[in-house]
Amino acid sequence: MIKERVVKKRNSNINSLIIKPFKRSKNWLRMLFLQSKYQLHPIHSIQEMKNAIVAAIELASAKRSNRKTPSEKDPRFQFRGTRVPILRSIFKANKKEFLANNEADRVALIDALMKTNMAEEQLIAISFMGLMPKFFSSSTMKQLDRWLGMLHGWSLIDHLSIELIRSLLEQDEELLFEWIEKWSRSKSYWKRRLSAVAFVRKIAAQRRFHARALELCERLAFDEEDMVQKGVGWCLQDLMRTGEPAVFELLCKLRKEAAPSTVIAYALRKSSPEIKDSVRLIGVAKFPREKH
Repeated sequence: MIKERVVKKRNSNINSLIIKPFKRSKNWLRMLFLQSKYQLHPIHSIQEMKNAIVAAIELASAKRSNRKTPSEKDPRFQFRGTRVPILRSIFKANKKEFLANNEADRVALIDALMKTNMAEEQLIAISFMGLMPKFFSSSTMKQLDRWLGMLHGWSLIDHLSIELIRSLLEQDEELLFEWIEKWSRSKSYWKRRLSAVAFVRKIAAQRRFHARALELCERLAFDEEDMVQKGVGWCLQDLMRTGEPAVFELLCKLRKEAAPSTVIAYALRKSSPEIKDSVRLIGVAKFPREKH
């Protein structure tokens, strides 16, 4: 039996109540899915959607949370400690309602969630971005660049890369390469990291953009920021899986030029012992290349 329960919104300017049914269960994740399936009173306005998402996150973080921040060193990163599976369930619970809105309202909701400056809300906002790649064109990429400037953690940057950047590369590669080039030279090290991790996973496996990815990795490998170096290492690691000689040759070249050990270590993390030994035994240049 489905039983109604009244849940008061937290930190909301609206004094109304959201009435949603809950099944008696100790499993919070299952409870959230039941909300989306049996919701009695759908939320229509963007402000109400935003408030409901924030309320669900706060309630979830109060119920069960991982209080440890996920290796994020940027002091601007704000995180409640909500588990990722619960965030996914909140996203799925609101996905249908999000798609039912027009484009302007979708953008307004994403913008409202991004402006909270909380990692959980921003992760959900990025997932919403992934549902509308066609919105991003030459006339709207500045909006994406503005949202990117609000992200201050590797978990957010990497999520954006996987959820959206891959689709944009397949949709209009020349436009995205134009912006990747701008991001790679940005003062923001998070934008520079994004320009490197744009080529990981499925994009790396496709082998379509290897030449441009290797050119970018060679330049960013000497970046002074640790998060950028790790991003370059991750990109090279995924490119190495394709077995192309050009990737191994670049890694050997970077080793000779005394690239940061972080880049080499991350790039070789999943390589065979033979490849690891062949790269590590290469002599390092006496005068390493200057960092960019």
